[in-house]
Amino acid sequence: MIQLQDGDLLYHTSYLEIRNIDLSKGKRGLDFGKGFYVTSSYEQAFSYIPQAVRKARRLKRVPETFSNAEGVINVYRVHLDANVLFSDRGCCKLSGIHKE
Repeated sequence: MIQLQDGDLLYHTSYLEIRNIDLSKGKRGLDFGKGFYVTSSYEQAFSYIPQAVRKARRLKRVPETFSNAEGVINVYRVHLDANVLFSDRGCCKLSGIHKE
């Protein structure tokens, strides 16, 4: 587990830009449960682009011609304060993560 610091960057791979995190759109049955998955590693986020694009094509969210180059790495900056709680299970309150 990493220790998040104020100003740290977190990355989320997708086929589209995600400006506002909406936990109600998370899917159940994922590896660590329902949630919005981020990583502190840009390289790891970059490596997920083909998987995100493949999934978007399979679910018909993008055309078959959509390429990996069109995948998006969303970048969020952590802003810690006393009202924001983080744990190794993820963020308990997302007001502490802001789109970069």
